[in-house]
Amino acid sequence: MYKFQIIFVIFFLGFMACSWTSERATSWTSTKNDSIVTKQGNYYMLVSVSPKKYRVKWGNEKKSFVSEKIFEQISREPTLSESSKDAIVLTESCGSFCSHTIILSLSGNVKDFSFVKAISLDKNLVAIGDPNGEKLLLIENFVNGKTKTIEIETCPAANKAECIDFCKFSGNLLILKYQGNKWATNSPDPKELSVDIADLQ
Repeated sequence: MYKFQIIFVIFFLGFMACSWTSERATSWTSTKNDSIVTKQGNYYMLVSVSPKKYRVKWGNEKKSFVSEKIFEQISREPTLSESSKDAIVLTESCGSFCSHTIILSLSGNVKDFSFVKAISLDKNLVAIGDPNGEKLLLIENFVNGKTKTIEIETCPAANKAECIDFCKFSGNLLILKYQGNKWATNSPDPKELSVDIADLQ
């Protein structure tokens, strides 16, 4: 009888320990199976801090990083949108004309932006609509921190980023197509601009 009770107690304690360890691992750490691996062999994972709040862990076989910043889920978990050997890009929707973008550099930098219009992972550049809606576009090198602002007259939208029809990095230029200040509902005012980005490298 006593032998049976001892075996039961040992089994029960072992079960509770395994359950607690498993719950803690699920809530606060990530295993290899939780990570998303890019085609370049880098990886990222979301590490839960609390419901809908998380840090990001990323890296490769030689190095790994964890974001100091705690991100908050806006609509749903961010997903992999593009990658290179030097960076990983995650995105999630944050409303009309808006996407929340997290750029994870394998140099250890992490930046997040809203209203992203174009990204060049080869040049470490991102073009974003001004979050205050005052300027048309901001261009930033997400590794060295250099920036450039584009201020021109555009359509009468509350957020100037809504005036942009096309935005793409090409060589040492950012090609921009947008609606000018004479735009009206039934009268488009298409404009085009090429912006030199060589000084941001």
